[in-house]
Amino acid sequence: MRKLFTVLSLILLLVTIVFGQAAVDIPLTASDGIGLIDALAIGVDTSATNGIDPGLGEGDLPPFPPGGSFEARFDLTPYAGEPLSSYKDYRNAPSLPFTGTVEYKLVWQLSSGASTFQISYSLPPEVTINIQDLFGGILFNSGTLSDSGIFSVPLPFITSYGAYITMTVGEPCPVTEASNPNPVDLQTNVQITGTSLEWVNDSGTENIEVWFGPNARALKVYDGSVINSWPLGTLDYGTEYTWYVVSRNAECGIQSPDWTFTTVPDTNLVIDSIIVYPQNLTNWTGSCNVTSKTQVSLVHGYNTEVGWMVFDITAIPNNVTINSVIFNGYLYENSWPYWSITPMGNVYPVTDGASTVFNQVSTHSAEGIAYSFNEEIKDEFIFLFKTIMEDAIKADISRNNTSKWFHRAPTAIMFVQGLYNEDYYNNDNDDYEYDEENLSPNSINFINMMTELGFEHKIYQNIAHGLDTRDIQGFFYLDVKEKYIKKQI
Repeated sequence: MRKLFTVLSLILLLVTIVFGQAAVDIPLTASDGIGLIDALAIGVDTSATNGIDPGLGEGDLPPFPPGGSFEARFDLTPYAGEPLSSYKDYRNAPSLPFTGTVEYKLVWQLSSGASTFQISYSLPPEVTINIQDLFGGILFNSGTLSDSGIFSVPLPFITSYGAYITMTVGEPCPVTEASNPNPVDLQTNVQITGTSLEWVNDSGTENIEVWFGPNARALKVYDGSVINSWPLGTLDYGTEYTWYVVSRNAECGIQSPDWTFTTVPDTNLVIDSIIVYPQNLTNWTGSCNVTSKTQVSLVHGYNTEVGWMVFDITAIPNNVTINSVIFNGYLYENSWPYWSITPMGNVYPVTDGASTVFNQVSTHSAEGIAYSFNEEIKDEFIFLFKTIMEDAIKADISRNNTSKWFHRAPTAIMFVQGLYNEDYYNNDNDDYEYDEENLSPNSINFINMMTELGFEHKIYQNIAHGLDTRDIQGFFYLDVKEKYIKKQI
């Protein structure tokens, strides 16, 4: 018997609408601190009208949403002669280049509880704007705004729900931007000595500003008559520098693009990664409630218990700079985990009492204090995971920090009470008492990845249900990235 197969083909016709860009196109953003609309724009074009111009991306909007929801848009009614509104409002330019003044009407509605209304702008050199209330500037008037910035409507008048924005377009600046940078943009391995910035000026340039600095923090280093190069002093190794040139005449100026380059790395600089673990000893990991230590090895982090892990940092050399610390762990069971990795001060869980450990963890778990503060919005998968610690841990873990007890930098993790399903854990508690005989294949593979042991200085942390670290090493560790200068021989 022959079988008849029917093949259904679905053909999708994709239609792409390409909007033209207005000749003068000024993007604006409106915000009340709760809601934000960044699709606003004003401008002019030879094809624009006082009404809706679909070819320029304008579209008539539906009525405002219900009260309490943020909205901002342009009211075209006074200019179009009919009730229209749009996020973009472009007007007609008889010819280009356009010079002149155009008025626009912005209206808005605030979010519930909003206490501010701000308009952000970024203007080309030939454009300025003025923002004032609907009553001729009696309530508020921004004055002339140029370049980029934010105008905040004064608090008593944010519920006026409207403002006129007047755009003035002057003659374009005849000076063109500097070009042909050397070092070229994004160049790497630039020498730290003997380097100069070089560029080509436009023929109309009468004055030059040179801006230069590391890590995108450029400062003005020259302002004067026309030059086409600027010598640099000794630079830092392995550093990204940003620079640009402002070209001016007596009337106006224009800035070049931002150019960047990176210097050669220091061949004597060593960047290393050191893995540190808990020692295989009682109370180097464990759990406690406010009155007693409940585990001498197994780490609990739910309900009324907190846990800790003590990490041996002897392998971290003295006189190094800690770049980062990453906590690596294995999560066995969870339900909506909210947790923190918190500083422990001089508390030493191996010998200190349960109340001391518990109080330290519970009072140092807040955001801004904890080394890692985590508010998960859903269950996490059961898996190996990494957590990047906040910068505060870098000094605490350093062996140069002599304020810590025996150069120990203590930390702990607290899983906030009530965010794990206690009944689930109680029903399956035996599942967490792992030993060599009960390890899953995945666990064994993970152990094979973690083999470094030994050391004497310590850093503490805890994690949700872990392994019995008296018997097994390697499930929880810190990856400490450090850098230092090699000694010359």
